[in-house]
Amino acid sequence: MTKQLFFFGILILSLSSCYTFTHYQTGKTVGKGKTDYAVTVNGLGGSFAGGFGTLPPFKPEFQMSYGITDDLDAIFKYSALAGLHGGLKYSFFGNDFDSKFAAAVGANFGGLFLGGGGDDFDLGGFFNFSIPLHLSYHPSESFAFGFSPNFTSVSAYGGGELESFSRFGLAPHIEVGKRVRFVLGVNALFGTVSIYEYGLGVKWNPR
Repeated sequence: MTKQLFFFGILILSLSSCYTFTHYQTGKTVGKGKTDYAVTVNGLGGSFAGGFGTLPPFKPEFQMSYGITDDLDAIFKYSALAGLHGGLKYSFFGNDFDSKFAAAVGANFGGLFLGGGGDDFDLGGFFNFSIPLHLSYHPSESFAFGFSPNFTSVSAYGGGELESFSRFGLAPHIEVGKRVRFVLGVNALFGTVSIYEYGLGVKWNPR
């Protein structure tokens, strides 16, 4: 296995964590004591080893946002490949119900231990951290367009061919519906190895 292909495989695993490239977040929070849920299915593609490749969208994820205050959410995400991770989102503009424009800043964090054993399998693991800026437009109660520029950094440790990297990304998505919303989005990270993630799913709140 070449170093580039192995690196791409590590990215597949890392993209399953809380900084998963499709954020599905608007600039508004859910409200104090309230909860919002999301179930999505995502795929991954990008340029690697001088070429281009895609993977089928077989990566399910579950996300929960809980309102600590009216302007601050705690975000928990479980990925079938990378376990449980967490983050925060603070809305600083347009968080009223009838506001058409909103903005929030986030901080997502997590990590993954990939195991070890032998020269070829001493993979170590990594810690990840990302800072997204969630901007959104809400022309009506049943439609929202979100756009999340983000910075993502991964710090690798241990053996094998793991590599640390930092990327700037752009993540647009749409939400259609009220209490139950259909979501569709993508995020592209730009660098020597460019990566994008795409996905769709549903978001809902029980209130």
